[in-house]
Amino acid sequence: MSEIHYFNENGRTDAAPIMVANVPNTNPRKEDTLLQRACWDGRSYAVRDLVEAGADPNAIGYNRNTGLHIACERGHTDTARAMISSGAQVNAANILRRMSLHEACKNGHTDTAHALIASGAYVNACDSRQQTPLHLAFLYGHTDTAQALLAAGADPNAVDMFHLTPMHYASQHEQADAGPDCGRSR
Repeated sequence: MSEIHYFNENGRTDAAPIMVANVPNTNPRKEDTLLQRACWDGRSYAVRDLVEAGADPNAIGYNRNTGLHIACERGHTDTARAMISSGAQVNAANILRRMSLHEACKNGHTDTAHALIASGAYVNACDSRQQTPLHLAFLYGHTDTAQALLAAGADPNAVDMFHLTPMHYASQHEQADAGPDCGRSR
């Protein structure tokens, strides 16, 4: 662990202005930046301090994830809002062409999805499998998140590379939830 990561993990963001000037925003070994580590931990106060000290809110790390991708994957809504207000690109895509909204929806973080949508996230963005955030919400059984996407205008008939719509995934979960009888009465 580097000295700068140590300071961040121990809440010492007062050292940020001195250290950020000497820390690259990307690392050839695909390690996270200090800002991305703060997003992983859900430290919105550290995000603000680091960006004020010069950290790039759109720096990319492992798999081309930004700090916003990481905060959304982990469900750190306050941290995601801090990143957005610091200039993070809401619709930046990672190596799988997934945006932060994909990550929030895949993991069922409805509040985070609401924050992203309010900030201009594309609700019908397609990843490398042509799956939208709605596909992922239904695929992983997050119906509350799916309802939020539908209310925001997500297309329930979008077709992914497997020729399936979000509604196909929704019906698969309904059948699985119904048990071995698939919802049939006896």
